[in-house]
Amino acid sequence: MSPTPDIDSVRVGLVGLGNSGRHYHLPLLTRDARFRLVAVATESGMADPHPVDVRVHRGWRDLLDREPVDLLVVATPHHLHHEISAAALDRGVNVLVEKPMTVSVREADDLMRRAERTGAVLAVHHQRRWEEDFQALLGIVRSGEIGAPWRVVATRGHQGEYVNATASRPHAGPRPLRWARERSGGGGVLRVIGPHPVDHVLRLADRSPVSVAGRLSVAAGEQVERWAGLDLDFGDGLTGRVEVFRHQGVPGARFAVWGEDGMAVASDGASVLVRRHGGVERVVGGLAKPGILGGEIYDDVFAAIRTGAGVRATTAEAREVVQVIELCERSAAEGGRPLRA
Repeated sequence: MSPTPDIDSVRVGLVGLGNSGRHYHLPLLTRDARFRLVAVATESGMADPHPVDVRVHRGWRDLLDREPVDLLVVATPHHLHHEISAAALDRGVNVLVEKPMTVSVREADDLMRRAERTGAVLAVHHQRRWEEDFQALLGIVRSGEIGAPWRVVATRGHQGEYVNATASRPHAGPRPLRWARERSGGGGVLRVIGPHPVDHVLRLADRSPVSVAGRLSVAAGEQVERWAGLDLDFGDGLTGRVEVFRHQGVPGARFAVWGEDGMAVASDGASVLVRRHGGVERVVGGLAKPGILGGEIYDDVFAAIRTGAGVRATTAEAREVVQVIELCERSAAEGGRPLRA
């Protein structure tokens, strides 16, 4: 049911009008009456083209100092997530921050402590949990149809550089985003691409890993990885694998899960093939391919702010994603040695 126009709307400030800010957050904020966008902030203080009739501030500090907002949406390069979110939380302003929550576990823990101290809501935009093929696969695994899982794999990649947004589409511009290729910006495929498939594997496993091993490929003259491979051991015979590529070429299966009684694979984003031992097979089809999501996240954020309800993509789970990524980097620096989680 659509919210009524006279609902007690949440006043929102949006920081960042790039790929995520302009195309993932702005449309939801401007069409959902539960939220009232009052201002945006960009590094330059300009928004070209101007997205909506709201004030544009130069920098997030100016927005926080001048605007009485209930919620700050942080859609910036990764290295800025902690600083901006911390400043908002300390003022009692609720925060929705893009994935990854932060670039380190230390920073994630700090944000969680600040949110607990002030009572502000802290949520992370892990919206790809609601991709239809993932939701279908998660249902299959949890139903027991393929038996207890013993192997979970997810593979992702960009088909080239991480580029700027155009006015009409994300990731479609002509300009590579420099911060995504810089360590100081929190760049590299582990943080640009990796948080979603890492989150997916953790949810499919439905438990925390006991160890993480990682390998990275860094091209000559570059600062950050173009490929990452993570191996997770969940104990009791369950293992997981995440691979992320900058240039994937021919995409592989998005997900594959092997269980004691069969396996399930999601290859094209629109279907899941289930094959049980003995040859029994079925296809879950007609699924919407992955696109711009986030409505479920905003449903949860609104309820959390207005009623104190919990969010389904919890900060503890978002922290665990950051931890797995950090362990992968440390493991890779030690030759791929498994590290205890």
